[in-house]
Amino acid sequence: MCECYNNWHSIGFAALHRSNLFGRQRVYGTMGFGLCAFIASRIYAHFKSDYVYIFMFVASSILTVIITSFVRIRSDKHNAEKSNQDDLSVIEELNESSVNENEEKPKTKNSPFKICAILPLLKNFDVMVFLATTFLWGTSYGGMDPYLLLYIDEISPCVSHSIVGYMSLITSTVEVIALFVAHKLIKCLGTKISSILIFIAFIIRFTGYYFIRRPYLLLPLETMHFFNFGILYVLIAQQALEIAPPGLSGTLQGIVYGTSFGLGRGVGLLISLFIYTRMKKRYLFLIYALFNLVGVIIYSIYCLLSKRRSSSSFNTNGNHIFKLVPHKLGKLILESYRI
Repeated sequence: MCECYNNWHSIGFAALHRSNLFGRQRVYGTMGFGLCAFIASRIYAHFKSDYVYIFMFVASSILTVIITSFVRIRSDKHNAEKSNQDDLSVIEELNESSVNENEEKPKTKNSPFKICAILPLLKNFDVMVFLATTFLWGTSYGGMDPYLLLYIDEISPCVSHSIVGYMSLITSTVEVIALFVAHKLIKCLGTKISSILIFIAFIIRFTGYYFIRRPYLLLPLETMHFFNFGILYVLIAQQALEIAPPGLSGTLQGIVYGTSFGLGRGVGLLISLFIYTRMKKRYLFLIYALFNLVGVIIYSIYCLLSKRRSSSSFNTNGNHIFKLVPHKLGKLILESYRI
């Protein structure tokens, strides 16, 4: 299911004539999910019947069909012409900047199997750290859903439906906010600091799940979803876009999302199943809190070592920087100001 979901995201992002439309649909979908889950929990609290969820599913499906039938689908030719008009200035800037880049970068050979162009990236240590980090985040998701909901239902069965509804509303709200500010936040803090904050947010959530015994006090912890999904989702997409070979950004994004929300979450579910059934249920959250604590320590050490490595390489190459021709030196200074 997660693999199909991730593939749908990659295909939808690549198929739309304007990529920002995909972001809008993502935001609208998140808002709809949170509101529907909250409304369903309120209706259940009133009627006290499991048929509420069946009714909500049927009603939302019929409403979706009715609304979709009024949507006017335009031809690809019209969309392409509109896209060209809207993005004309952007395309001109990209063409001007790509002329010099194409002269410097060697052209890659077309391969019938695009995965062959991605495999050499696995030799890069930084890429492997990136994939391992996303895998660890995915395993942490396996420890929250659905075991957190099962835990709440066991300690407070009478109000568990209402709490889950409030949780869905809170997580959807902070996710929408995060999607709007993620790019600026990541650009301001950097990818490494943002990754550390994601680890810390997981630690705060799992620690709170372990120590807090009153379900309603768990609701403030769901604001950490701002980092655990909103920032995480954009960070993964941005990093995959930066390291992907030309024309393979969508493929690499699908692989990375599959590694995190597919393979990682699947492994996390299996580990959580063993802990949840063989040990005290609360220990599941304590173990995942310690797991993320170890992960953030190792990742912080990696950040310090990579910073030293980059500074040492800069000092080594610093003596040769003024040997560049004037236009190359000007381009280097310009790029440093853009960063």
